[in-house]
Amino acid sequence: MAERIKPLIDRPDDLIRALDDAGWLSEQVTAAAVLRQGHSPSMASAMMGHGLVSLLKPRAAKELPRTFVLAVTPGVVAAFKARGVTHGEGSDEEYYVTVWPEPVAKWSPDTVRIEPAKKGIDANATLRLEGTREIPVSEQVDGSLDRLAAELGGGAPPS
Repeated sequence: MAERIKPLIDRPDDLIRALDDAGWLSEQVTAAAVLRQGHSPSMASAMMGHGLVSLLKPRAAKELPRTFVLAVTPGVVAAFKARGVTHGEGSDEEYYVTVWPEPVAKWSPDTVRIEPAKKGIDANATLRLEGTREIPVSEQVDGSLDRLAAELGGGAPPS
């Protein structure tokens, strides 16, 4: 049985490299992101307490964990259970993600889209599965959502 991986994520490519090194997918990973179900609130909403309400909402997709890694290869899009942890403070802050080896879900790339949504504290997007399901998600690592959206047919974020 494969072991979990726990890479330090300094740049968006760090997660891609860690997934490729793990060898869990048969093809090279072209994009990957750590996502959390639910949109991140705007700074104004968070200051008014509306962000707490969104944290209490049930997950949109019960088959996906609240936090997960979405990895894209030419032949498959896979979701892996994940947990992110930040160590340090300020400019010394480091983000590590633990990723479990067995995908919790897989889809054909032509049935998955990710479209940027209105920005909150973190970047937001809508994950569209098989043309019918819409799952609001937010980015947990800066910069990874743009590459994922480019691979899965998303456009520029709305203003």
